[in-house]
Amino acid sequence: MKVMIIEDNKLNSRLTQKVLESAGWEVQIYSNAEAALDKVNIAQPDIILIDLQLPGISGYDFARQIRRFERFASIPIIAVSANVREEDKSNASDSGCDGFIEKPINTRTLVQQIEEILGNKS
Repeated sequence: MKVMIIEDNKLNSRLTQKVLESAGWEVQIYSNAEAALDKVNIAQPDIILIDLQLPGISGYDFARQIRRFERFASIPIIAVSANVREEDKSNASDSGCDGFIEKPINTRTLVQQIEEILGNKS
């Protein structure tokens, strides 16, 4: 599984990377949405994990932009955020995110959470 992580906090992105790589997943990290938008076509991820509060283009806007292209419509986008109000979750869904994982991530259950979201998308 190829995962694109878009996260501006290096500690958070490295922790997520370690957890996913230990599960055998291939991980690419981008510190902002602009760089990820430029590379998503080349990277061809199976899934995108995105922080909602990013400098420049927000995670919400990234999801909206990606969903405009048919070739990216089937890539699951999961919001990963410390903003956990129902309004934040609803806005993420309305923007095109397929799921929501609360920060701080639980390293013991992260892979299971992602797999559950992917299972619900099928």
